[in-house]
Amino acid sequence: MSADGTGTAPRAGNVDPMILFSVWNWLPAFYVVAQTQHLPTASKRLHLSVSALSRTIRLLEAAVGRPLFHRTGRNLQLNAHGEGLLLAVERSIGVLAPEFDRLTANGFASALHIGIADPLSQGVVMPVVRSMQLEHSDFVPFLHGCVDGAEASKLLLTGDLDLVLSSERLSEKALAAESLGQFSNGVYCGLGHPLFQVPSAGQAAILRHPFVVCFPRGSAWPAVLQRKIGVYVNHEETALDLCLGGEFLAVLPDVIAHSYVTHGALCRLPLPGVSATPLFVTCRAGDESRDCIGAVVRAVHHHLEGLGALELRAPRMRTARVRQGCARPGTIACEEDAFRFGDSLLVRAEYAAAQRAYRAALRAPAGSARERAKYLLRRARISLMTAKYAAAYRDCREALTLDASPAQRASAESMLALAHCYRGELSFAHSAVSRARAGLGEAIRMSRTEGLKATVDVARAEGTLFVVTGLPRKAVRSYVRGANAASELSNAWEHSIALGNIADAYLHAGKAESALRYFDQAARQKDAIGDRWGMCYLHHGRAFVFLERGHVDRALREAATGLKLAIGVSDLKLVAMLNILLGRAHLARSDLKGAQRAFRFARTAATRCKARYEMIQATIGLVDVELSHGDVRTAFGRAIRAQAQAARSGSKDALAAALTTCAAVHIQRGSDDQARQLLGSARKLASRLPRFYGFWFAVSGGRPGHLHM
Repeated sequence: MSADGTGTAPRAGNVDPMILFSVWNWLPAFYVVAQTQHLPTASKRLHLSVSALSRTIRLLEAAVGRPLFHRTGRNLQLNAHGEGLLLAVERSIGVLAPEFDRLTANGFASALHIGIADPLSQGVVMPVVRSMQLEHSDFVPFLHGCVDGAEASKLLLTGDLDLVLSSERLSEKALAAESLGQFSNGVYCGLGHPLFQVPSAGQAAILRHPFVVCFPRGSAWPAVLQRKIGVYVNHEETALDLCLGGEFLAVLPDVIAHSYVTHGALCRLPLPGVSATPLFVTCRAGDESRDCIGAVVRAVHHHLEGLGALELRAPRMRTARVRQGCARPGTIACEEDAFRFGDSLLVRAEYAAAQRAYRAALRAPAGSARERAKYLLRRARISLMTAKYAAAYRDCREALTLDASPAQRASAESMLALAHCYRGELSFAHSAVSRARAGLGEAIRMSRTEGLKATVDVARAEGTLFVVTGLPRKAVRSYVRGANAASELSNAWEHSIALGNIADAYLHAGKAESALRYFDQAARQKDAIGDRWGMCYLHHGRAFVFLERGHVDRALREAATGLKLAIGVSDLKLVAMLNILLGRAHLARSDLKGAQRAFRFARTAATRCKARYEMIQATIGLVDVELSHGDVRTAFGRAIRAQAQAARSGSKDALAAALTTCAAVHIQRGSDDQARQLLGSARKLASRLPRFYGFWFAVSGGRPGHLHM
């Protein structure tokens, strides 16, 4: 670092490299002592005696000609010279570690970053990845969604991706693309649909029935034919689920539908003109020889060849399952059916489709103020799930102006409290929870079922408020009350959410074993009901537990699994959250390149979905990487941007984290007085940085705990 602290790379000095090599063997001891700042702890980690370790540090200090620590008994605290040497060692580790991993790892132990540019690629690569992980337990792929081929090409060229599967050929000169073939699509119906018993139905019969359409795959449909659209969804898997349920016809890739056809759950209908979709695999030119890339390409080929050998026409079934509660499949007979349909879409993270179903319910006959309130509360829940807190606030306030039932009013106040908690408006959250509690008794007296539903909402709001105000044990009791109410309602989704909340509260209370136990219970329920969105959060929570415990490899695996699911549900906020956690795990391994890549992916995803807190977190992570690189000038500019973003967010925690970030940069610039002022301001906002569950991390130049509040 230059004398002015700008991070400009210094010119090589006149030190003989052999002198550096003479002290090289002492640097591991220095590195661990500097991290622990406690000789007995460092000696256990290095399996050396305290006296031998102390002697090594003194030899290093004699070699450099100055002390590196302030000593108090067996505790050592880095001085300015020691801080500078530690930064240099960490930068060296950051440069050497990725290259060492690349050179020494076997074909599957090194990380592989795979870009997915469309739903067909996702449908192909997911089973391939699962099969490879069963065969090679050390294979940990990181999946990333790409908007289009242009973004995928850019990420390949910058080294952020290693491999891309897409339906268009990426034609940059520095890239190598291989065609995997043309893959056909077909029109399918599920068991229970009227056409399931008429597999030779003609075009006119097919066009009389509504379709579920998945963006952006509508392009496979023949342009000359007009069809009825029953519902638009964002995820291929949701379209498949709705088709399997018998509600709608769907255009699906044959490679995805084949197993359901084989088992008699889907029937392929003979409609000509549905176009095929090409599939390409692309990597950087020269990387084709990498073991893991070649293995993935071969596995994709093998997977698709196996699918091509299967017969796509299912045998006719003698009986058909007829859905109850609707006049005929594909129609919504009543307002209650529409709400139930919307709820089923919400579990699948199909927010837009769920909202459209709720609007259909509102248009149903015999609407009333309470139907309007029901619609507004469901819409508010979607807004909370997608971090649109102002929209949730508006809908809850409107619901409270209507002639809503006591249960609806309690639920509205509960969701208001959640929105206030997430925005850091705790006094307003307290008031809303109090109002929700006050109305709960009357809600239960009027209707046991509706009262229990409101109890679930109130318990969640109450528990969340306890968590953010530092009372996690009280939060556990509230969440347990909500879980009991959900269990009495036989509502598996709400019960699984409550179990995840309990795990979260235990995590805040420092009870990692209890947290993992409840994460596992919640995961079993969510897996059974198909709640992939909720599973992402559980993997995020488990990854954070492992990261806090120092089990970095396990944290990376959990985060990678969660990221794969988040890509599947196209939830950009979750993608950002998981990449932030991946970045922190890479920092813990001193893998600066991996950390920088993860934080960049997080920033991109957060920007696209306007997730303010995740944008700030990704920016803070990049500052941490830049400080570790010694690039103080870039870190300073980015830290100022993080502070401005946090100030606009209205969150005290966000602003406290950003101020601490700026303080870390000022320390590296030698501006200790300004750093102390910033830390003092941060302490007034938050007594300590909330590091639970991956929401906020203190910037430390790659070392947790370097700055204490």
